[in-house]
Amino acid sequence: MNEVRAWVRRRATQTLKRPARQFLRRLGYEITAHEADSDLGMQNLLAARGIQTVIDVGANQGQYADHVRTLGFQGHIHSFEPGSAAFALLERASRQDPTWEAHQLALGSEAGVAELMVAQNSVSSSLLPVERAHLDAAPQSRTDSTERVTVSTLDRECERAEGPLLVKIDTQGYELPVLRGARDTMSRIAAVQVELSFAPLYAGQSSYLGLLTFLADAGFTPFQLIPGFSDPQSGRLLQADLVTVRETA
Repeated sequence: MNEVRAWVRRRATQTLKRPARQFLRRLGYEITAHEADSDLGMQNLLAARGIQTVIDVGANQGQYADHVRTLGFQGHIHSFEPGSAAFALLERASRQDPTWEAHQLALGSEAGVAELMVAQNSVSSSLLPVERAHLDAAPQSRTDSTERVTVSTLDRECERAEGPLLVKIDTQGYELPVLRGARDTMSRIAAVQVELSFAPLYAGQSSYLGLLTFLADAGFTPFQLIPGFSDPQSGRLLQADLVTVRETA
């Protein structure tokens, strides 16, 4: 969901009139002043931590990588997207950028194959079945089709990536398995941006408490919390991005 939000934010900062704001609210998105602070914080993080490579897991069409470039990041980006339709657009977006590589892969705790539930809106696609609470808040998150996809791990895919690394994970409930596939890579990760879910949106999803505990045990501390997808009826926050940084002595 936050991939849509990143695209919306960039378009909204160009020209956003009242009717457009009202339309976005009906979809569960809101453009607010705190996002400029979020961008400034990310710019500072990239510079202060000397990030050389961004690992973009759950890249969809490349919205996150594109946004990182608008913040001035000039290092390498590796974007991972398993869905064939979304990957075709991702590959096209990355084609003109020599230091941005697109990989048609899902990532998890171990290598193998899995079934991807392809959502109508694309960004809600997941290796996990969508729950009723998600469908009620965003009907376009319903599964339209399935695809067999190849699964790799952060350890395997980051073996030759230059550190320090910023790892962004937006995999619709599958974030914890992705992190568990980074046992050997974890020491080179300077920052992790991960999507947290505060309601059961996917069957068997990673709980936000589980993710917080895993990151804390791995030596990461919160840096930013960026509100994301909300229920358009109740206003309840359903998802947010947590940016964490490795604690330093």
